[in-house]
Amino acid sequence: MVRCLTFKQLSLAGLVSAGLLSSCRLQPAAAQAQIRPLPPIEQDGTAPLSSVTSPDYVLGSGDRLSINVIGYPEFDIERIVLPDGSISVPLVGSIPAAGSTVSKLTADLDSRLRRFLVNPVVSMSLTETRPVVVTVAGEVYRPGPVQLLESRDSQEIPTPQSGTNCRRWYSAGCRHSSGDG
Repeated sequence: MVRCLTFKQLSLAGLVSAGLLSSCRLQPAAAQAQIRPLPPIEQDGTAPLSSVTSPDYVLGSGDRLSINVIGYPEFDIERIVLPDGSISVPLVGSIPAAGSTVSKLTADLDSRLRRFLVNPVVSMSLTETRPVVVTVAGEVYRPGPVQLLESRDSQEIPTPQSGTNCRRWYSAGCRHSSGDG
Protein backbone atom coordinates (compact mmCIF):
# COMPACT_ATOMS: atom_id res chain seq x y z
CA MET A 1 0.00 0.00 0.00
CA VAL A 2 1.36 3.39 -1.00
CA ARG A 3 0.99 6.14 1.54
CA CYS A 4 1.38 9.78 0.63
CA LEU A 5 3.14 12.05 3.11
CA THR A 6 2.28 15.67 3.58
CA PHE A 7 4.82 18.44 3.32
CA LYS A 8 4.81 18.84 7.11
CA GLN A 9 5.57 15.13 7.60
CA LEU A 10 8.37 15.22 5.02
CA SER A 11 9.92 18.28 6.68
CA LEU A 12 9.82 16.59 10.08
CA ALA A 13 11.40 13.41 8.68
CA GLY A 14 14.15 15.50 7.06
CA LEU A 15 14.94 17.32 10.29
CA VAL A 16 15.11 14.07 12.26
CA SER A 17 17.41 12.52 9.63
CA ALA A 18 19.68 15.56 9.62
CA GLY A 19 19.91 15.49 13.41
CA LEU A 20 20.82 11.82 13.42
CA LEU A 21 23.46 12.28 10.73
CA SER A 22 25.04 15.29 12.46
CA SER A 23 25.48 13.33 15.68
CA CYS A 24 27.29 10.58 13.75
CA ARG A 25 29.91 12.79 12.12
CA LEU A 26 33.58 11.87 12.48
CA GLN A 27 36.13 14.03 14.19
CA PRO A 28 38.67 15.55 11.74
CA ALA A 29 41.49 13.24 12.87
CA ALA A 30 39.30 10.17 12.48
CA ALA A 31 38.13 11.31 9.05
CA GLN A 32 41.73 11.80 7.88
CA ALA A 33 42.70 8.36 9.18
CA GLN A 34 40.14 6.82 6.85
CA ILE A 35 41.56 8.47 3.73
CA ARG A 36 43.61 5.93 1.81
CA PRO A 37 46.10 6.87 -0.88
CA LEU A 38 45.24 5.90 -4.43
CA PRO A 39 47.11 2.97 -5.92
CA PRO A 40 49.92 3.90 -8.32
CA ILE A 41 48.89 4.47 -11.91
CA GLU A 42 50.37 2.00 -14.35
CA GLN A 43 51.90 3.75 -17.31
CA ASP A 44 51.45 2.65 -20.86
CA GLY A 45 54.14 2.51 -23.49
CA THR A 46 53.89 6.22 -24.37
CA ALA A 47 55.27 7.46 -21.10
CA PRO A 48 58.47 9.50 -21.32
CA LEU A 49 61.65 7.47 -20.89
CA SER A 50 63.31 10.24 -18.86
CA SER A 51 63.05 8.20 -15.68
CA VAL A 52 64.46 5.09 -17.39
CA THR A 53 67.29 6.53 -19.47
CA SER A 54 70.33 8.30 -18.12
CA PRO A 55 70.40 12.12 -18.22
CA ASP A 56 73.65 11.67 -20.15
CA TYR A 57 71.89 9.68 -22.89
CA VAL A 58 73.21 10.92 -26.23
CA LEU A 59 70.53 11.40 -28.87
CA GLY A 60 70.86 9.73 -32.24
CA SER A 61 68.99 9.00 -35.43
CA GLY A 62 65.63 7.35 -34.70
CA ASP A 63 65.07 8.72 -31.17
CA ARG A 64 61.55 10.09 -30.66
CA LEU A 65 61.16 13.36 -28.72
CA SER A 66 58.12 15.06 -27.25
CA ILE A 67 58.49 18.85 -27.30
CA ASN A 68 56.20 21.27 -25.43
CA VAL A 69 56.34 25.05 -25.20
CA ILE A 70 54.09 26.29 -22.41
CA GLY A 71 51.55 28.84 -23.63
CA TYR A 72 52.10 27.95 -27.29
CA PRO A 73 50.00 24.86 -28.16
CA GLU A 74 51.22 24.92 -31.77
CA PHE A 75 54.62 23.86 -30.41
CA ASP A 76 53.30 20.75 -28.62
CA ILE A 77 54.88 18.37 -31.12
CA GLU A 78 56.63 15.02 -31.46
CA ARG A 79 59.73 14.68 -33.58
CA ILE A 80 61.99 11.80 -34.61
CA VAL A 81 65.68 12.53 -35.00
CA LEU A 82 66.26 12.21 -38.75
CA PRO A 83 69.07 10.15 -40.33
CA ASP A 84 71.05 13.38 -40.81
CA GLY A 85 70.84 13.91 -37.02
CA SER A 86 68.44 16.86 -37.03
CA ILE A 87 64.88 17.67 -35.98
CA SER A 88 62.61 20.26 -37.56
CA VAL A 89 60.75 22.79 -35.40
CA PRO A 90 58.29 25.46 -36.61
CA LEU A 91 59.76 29.01 -36.88
CA VAL A 92 63.26 27.73 -36.13
CA GLY A 93 63.75 25.17 -38.87
CA SER A 94 66.28 22.36 -38.68
CA ILE A 95 68.23 21.91 -35.42
CA PRO A 96 71.12 19.46 -34.96
CA ALA A 97 70.06 16.91 -32.31
CA ALA A 98 72.31 13.86 -32.74
CA GLY A 99 75.26 13.89 -30.37
CA SER A 100 73.43 16.10 -27.86
CA THR A 101 71.60 15.26 -24.64
CA VAL A 102 67.93 16.08 -24.06
CA SER A 103 68.81 18.88 -21.61
CA LYS A 104 71.32 20.49 -24.01
CA LEU A 105 68.89 20.27 -26.91
CA THR A 106 66.14 21.80 -24.73
CA ALA A 107 68.41 24.75 -23.87
CA ASP A 108 69.39 25.17 -27.54
CA LEU A 109 65.75 25.17 -28.68
CA ASP A 110 64.82 27.60 -25.89
CA SER A 111 67.49 30.09 -26.99
CA ARG A 112 66.47 29.79 -30.66
CA LEU A 113 62.76 30.30 -29.88
CA ARG A 114 63.51 33.46 -27.82
CA ARG A 115 64.07 35.29 -31.13
CA PHE A 116 60.43 34.67 -32.07
CA LEU A 117 58.44 34.07 -28.85
CA VAL A 118 58.09 35.97 -25.58
CA ASN A 119 59.64 34.02 -22.68
CA PRO A 120 59.19 30.51 -24.07
CA VAL A 121 59.35 27.69 -21.52
CA VAL A 122 60.49 24.60 -23.39
CA SER A 123 60.17 21.09 -22.03
CA MET A 124 61.41 18.08 -23.91
CA SER A 125 61.36 14.38 -23.14
CA LEU A 126 62.59 11.23 -24.80
CA THR A 127 59.53 9.08 -25.55
CA GLU A 128 61.19 6.29 -27.53
CA THR A 129 64.80 5.30 -28.00
CA ARG A 130 66.24 4.53 -31.40
CA PRO A 131 66.12 0.90 -32.53
CA VAL A 132 69.20 -1.20 -31.94
CA VAL A 133 70.08 -3.68 -34.67
CA VAL A 134 72.55 -6.48 -33.93
CA THR A 135 73.81 -9.22 -36.21
CA VAL A 136 73.34 -12.75 -34.90
CA ALA A 137 75.88 -15.23 -36.22
CA GLY A 138 77.05 -18.73 -35.38
CA GLU A 139 75.07 -21.90 -34.69
CA VAL A 140 71.64 -20.29 -34.62
CA TYR A 141 68.37 -21.03 -36.38
CA ARG A 142 68.02 -17.58 -37.90
CA PRO A 143 71.34 -15.78 -38.40
CA GLY A 144 71.33 -12.21 -39.60
CA PRO A 145 70.29 -8.77 -38.40
CA VAL A 146 67.81 -8.61 -35.51
CA GLN A 147 66.20 -5.44 -34.21
CA LEU A 148 66.13 -5.40 -30.42
CA LEU A 149 62.99 -3.84 -29.03
CA GLU A 150 62.91 -1.50 -26.07
CA SER A 151 62.30 -3.15 -22.71
CA ARG A 152 61.41 -1.05 -19.68
CA ASP A 153 61.79 -3.98 -17.30
CA SER A 154 65.39 -4.97 -16.66
CA GLN A 155 64.25 -8.58 -16.18
CA GLU A 156 62.97 -8.73 -19.76
CA ILE A 157 65.92 -9.41 -22.03
CA PRO A 158 65.03 -9.32 -25.71
CA THR A 159 65.89 -12.53 -27.52
CA PRO A 160 65.37 -13.39 -31.18
CA GLN A 161 64.24 -16.98 -30.33
CA SER A 162 67.41 -18.39 -31.82
CA GLY A 163 68.53 -21.68 -30.31
CA THR A 164 71.55 -23.70 -31.42
CA ASN A 165 71.83 -26.60 -33.83
CA CYS A 166 74.10 -28.61 -31.48
CA ARG A 167 71.43 -31.21 -30.66
CA ARG A 168 71.08 -32.12 -34.34
CA TRP A 169 74.83 -32.41 -34.69
CA TYR A 170 75.10 -34.74 -31.69
CA SER A 171 72.25 -36.94 -32.97
CA ALA A 172 74.09 -37.18 -36.29
CA GLY A 173 77.18 -38.51 -34.51
CA CYS A 174 79.26 -35.33 -34.34
CA ARG A 175 81.33 -34.73 -31.23
CA HIS A 176 82.31 -31.45 -29.66
CA SER A 177 86.05 -30.96 -29.55
CA SER A 178 87.86 -28.42 -27.43
CA GLY A 179 89.95 -25.76 -29.09
CA ASP A 180 93.29 -27.22 -27.87
CA GLY A 181 93.48 -30.12 -30.26
